[in-house]
Amino acid sequence: AGDGERAEALLNLAQFYLANEFSFEALGILDVANDELASGETAAKLMLAKAASVTMTGRAREALQLLNEKTVAGELDALIWSVIAKQQTGDFDGARTDALSAETIILEYPDWVRRQFYFSGAEAAIESDDAMLAIRYLSQLETAGLNEEKLGKYIILSGRIDQMQGRNDEALDAYGQVIVADNRPGRAEAVYRTLLLLRQMGRLNPIQGANTLSVDLMLWRGGVLEADMQQLLAELYFESNSHREAFE
Repeated sequence: AGDGERAEALLNLAQFYLANEFSFEALGILDVANDELASGETAAKLMLAKAASVTMTGRAREALQLLNEKTVAGELDALIWSVIAKQQTGDFDGARTDALSAETIILEYPDWVRRQFYFSGAEAAIESDDAMLAIRYLSQLETAGLNEEKLGKYIILSGRIDQMQGRNDEALDAYGQVIVADNRPGRAEAVYRTLLLLRQMGRLNPIQGANTLSVDLMLWRGGVLEADMQQLLAELYFESNSHREAFE
């Protein structure tokens, strides 16, 4: 094939991998194709495909750098991946704003991308105190199509909406469902949010809470959740006068 045809073929293959949730394979093809796709419209498509692949391989900050390149910045398709990446980095207001702008085209994407978009948008809405938007995004998800981990996340987000709207007992029930299901990391977040809510309600014994949380911290390591759990554990230790453990 000539250079132009080869460039298009490599890009098509990468997009095919990405559409079927093979993000690492897509990224490998895009790295090979990098020198082939150097200019014009094809270069912009390359940048967007690479940003999408990097987002789905868990490197959100690198993805945002690619999405800010002038060749793709402002494109509606770029906003889809920006929502997911910003949610992963904790920029919830930015993710919510981008989600509202990208709603018009998300239905053109594969099911797994739509699910990730709605999960990210719902969590960003919750963190931005927009319960109505979170409810709207969660309503787009069909629970029958969710795996065990995603279903746990769905229930936790539903519980957080209940909590936002003052339905604390319903929120505790939702978190309890995930704890009983014993799916990591869903269980870790459910335990953390249960203790946080009980403490807010004045129903948490700090010693018992610290004991429970310390066990779950041994079972779960990773991301912002671990940092939040460590912070709560330190506070519970201080409240129960276990100062050495708190400083540790």
